[in-house]
Amino acid sequence: MIILALALATTPLPPRDRISESDLAGHIKVLASDEFEGRKPGTVASGKTLSYIATAWARAGLRPGAADGSWFQPVALVDRTPGPSSIRWTARGRLVTGANEVLLGSSDGPQRLNGQVTFVGYGLAPPADVRGKIVMMLAGNPPERTDAPSFPSRVEAMQKAGAGAVIVVLDANAPWERVRAAYGQTQTARPGPSTGAGGVTSAAAFTTLATAAGRDGAALRTQAAAVGFVPVMLDLTLDGTLNTAVRRYASHNVVGRLPGTGADGQAVAIIGHWDHLGVCRPEGAPDRICNGAVDNASGIAVMIEVADRLARGKRSARDIVFVATTAEESGLLGANAYVENPTVPLAKIAGVLNIDTIAIGPRGLPVSAVNRGNTAIDPLIDEAARAQGRPLDQDLDANGFINRQDGAAFTRAGVPAVMAGGSFADMTKLQAFLGGAYHGPDDEFSDALPLGGAAEDAELHVLLVRALADPKRYQRK
Repeated sequence: MIILALALATTPLPPRDRISESDLAGHIKVLASDEFEGRKPGTVASGKTLSYIATAWARAGLRPGAADGSWFQPVALVDRTPGPSSIRWTARGRLVTGANEVLLGSSDGPQRLNGQVTFVGYGLAPPADVRGKIVMMLAGNPPERTDAPSFPSRVEAMQKAGAGAVIVVLDANAPWERVRAAYGQTQTARPGPSTGAGGVTSAAAFTTLATAAGRDGAALRTQAAAVGFVPVMLDLTLDGTLNTAVRRYASHNVVGRLPGTGADGQAVAIIGHWDHLGVCRPEGAPDRICNGAVDNASGIAVMIEVADRLARGKRSARDIVFVATTAEESGLLGANAYVENPTVPLAKIAGVLNIDTIAIGPRGLPVSAVNRGNTAIDPLIDEAARAQGRPLDQDLDANGFINRQDGAAFTRAGVPAVMAGGSFADMTKLQAFLGGAYHGPDDEFSDALPLGGAAEDAELHVLLVRALADPKRYQRK
């Protein structure tokens, strides 16, 4: 990790722009309280969350920013919960035992599956001749391939090509039992090809099935990584019935707008997800709620306070759009929905700042950025850090999180997006959170929650947004 110390004199924010730990704590206490039940989309508690954010933004001085003139942009979602299913694998005319999988249907109730298996490797080849087939696809990206389309888009391509089901084969290092337990719970997606029949299986099960079909599973994996790999039809058939409970509903992104003077017709977007995992433990557990204080009540608290400080000050040249997204935890679904139906044309969005998992450490952490080196926003981040007298972390370690946060939806659409602050500069602190309270009942508010770094990062974002919203200081490349 490369840290550059800054010896320049600081330029402190004026008192009206300062943001304190107590400012943030008030919001986090509410959003991460048991009353909000972990902010899972589609629940009564999610309605409380939407109302809280919209009310806070209105109080700060934002205007409703959704296309219909309200605060709320609908995002259609589908929940699928697996029920008892019967699956039978047959290879070269013989029943295969020892496989394991978790599969979900595309429709409510019983659904028949029957088809021959096609192994498509990483799904990079054109998905020809898969109609009605059971597609098996390796998870992740092939080694040393940085140009691969996103994994969800590859799965979607197979579904659009008519695959009867897409079964993802996990890497040998993936914790199968944990994945099986997670996948056995309700899965949330947007309607469309992504909700086609399919699921996951382990690396060991794939080897068993390939061997039964007369093929070498390890050799198939190796071949799949080669440029020009051609899908392989296996002498293997899946036959069975899936039972899936399907629920369709609408969640919402919250969208607010701070109008600018309209100098160039562009806008700056500040995003962060409001959702978390809800009631995440079974009946009888001592604490059943995953409250999501750090992930991401802290980010929403920062967005509220930043909105307040920006609205108090002089109007920026560019509009400033605030988007609190839904269903990030289910695969950036709300962010993807916004990118497909933006309230500002994507070509007019000068830059995007994502705020997520921000309450990690104390004041004084270096400033890092997810997606550093890929946008023209870097100099503004460095300038804001210098204004705060903070060190810079200019290595690219944080870029390992590019595809794990809402900014990725914008980046894939060609819009410059970064996530700046101290949380991704101290990987020791971040990994301690990810390996501990993250996505569990212990991510809840307490007086011990470190909010100094979050408050400092909130002020960093006041500086960043003002710079991005000034055409004289920043132009999108």
